[in-house]
Amino acid sequence: MQLRRLAVALCFIGLISGCSRNGIEGNAQYFGINKNAAGVKLEAKTNTDIKEEQSKASFTVTTDSNGHFKIKGLLPNKGYQLTSIDPRFDSGTIYEDAPEKGTKIIKAPFVVCPIPPGPGIWLFDGNSAEFKRILEITEDSKKKVPIRVHEGMVGGGFGNTSAFSIAEENIKSVAASLPRTGLLVIAGGGISDIGQLFKQPKQVLARTAIPDGWYYNIQRFYEEDFMIVGNKMLKIQVQKPKLEEAYKSATGKRSIWAYPLNSFSPGLYIFTTNIASGQRSSQVLFGESHPQEGFVIKID
Repeated sequence: MQLRRLAVALCFIGLISGCSRNGIEGNAQYFGINKNAAGVKLEAKTNTDIKEEQSKASFTVTTDSNGHFKIKGLLPNKGYQLTSIDPRFDSGTIYEDAPEKGTKIIKAPFVVCPIPPGPGIWLFDGNSAEFKRILEITEDSKKKVPIRVHEGMVGGGFGNTSAFSIAEENIKSVAASLPRTGLLVIAGGGISDIGQLFKQPKQVLARTAIPDGWYYNIQRFYEEDFMIVGNKMLKIQVQKPKLEEAYKSATGKRSIWAYPLNSFSPGLYIFTTNIASGQRSSQVLFGESHPQEGFVIKID
């Protein structure tokens, strides 16, 4: 009888021990800059209606100084969802099946986006893991500059009826010169578009006179399209960060956009903050919009 009890106990211990010998591990990185994210609190969670499994349905872990994490003792063959529960970081959710035994290595980095301490445009340094506020996005900001709309200046083609420029005197209101390292994070919304500024000297193209100034849709003057006044002129290379390629808040509860600064080419950029309503029906039909104001930032 005693031997039988001992055998049962050993089997039970073996079962518990076997469960604790499995797990998943991986590395967390900051979005866009390939730097390890240390001290991030993560949660691995699964669903189960078995009472005895409840203690293994949810685990929390904090990444170490190298951004590494390891979670042990998972329910074998159960699917776990891994996400950040750290108020300082936003993330998506990844799904991993816990192995029967052994440790499963998650090869792709778990990506997190740092959340600034308040609204505005921020620079996140991946080396120091610190934020520096570049601009406050407010209605009465002294750094906000007006945008000139040149109706009908680029004529001939549908959806190419206007151009937008910044006056020379407003270029002097550049808030900061940013290095092309780290992460540019926009918190709290308020940014409608981002465009690079180009200095365009006064000249006449076909039927259109182009005033001297800084334009952020200057590529329209150089498109090889018979409907555009700048037909077959020398093109310039325009590298415009695409909003759809930015990190966007995964939760929907936070308004966070982030760009790696090395995705920008050096130069001046305008961050537009307001789109006027009441455009003509033809402009709405072909995607025309009239930005009214914005912030100018220099990226080295």
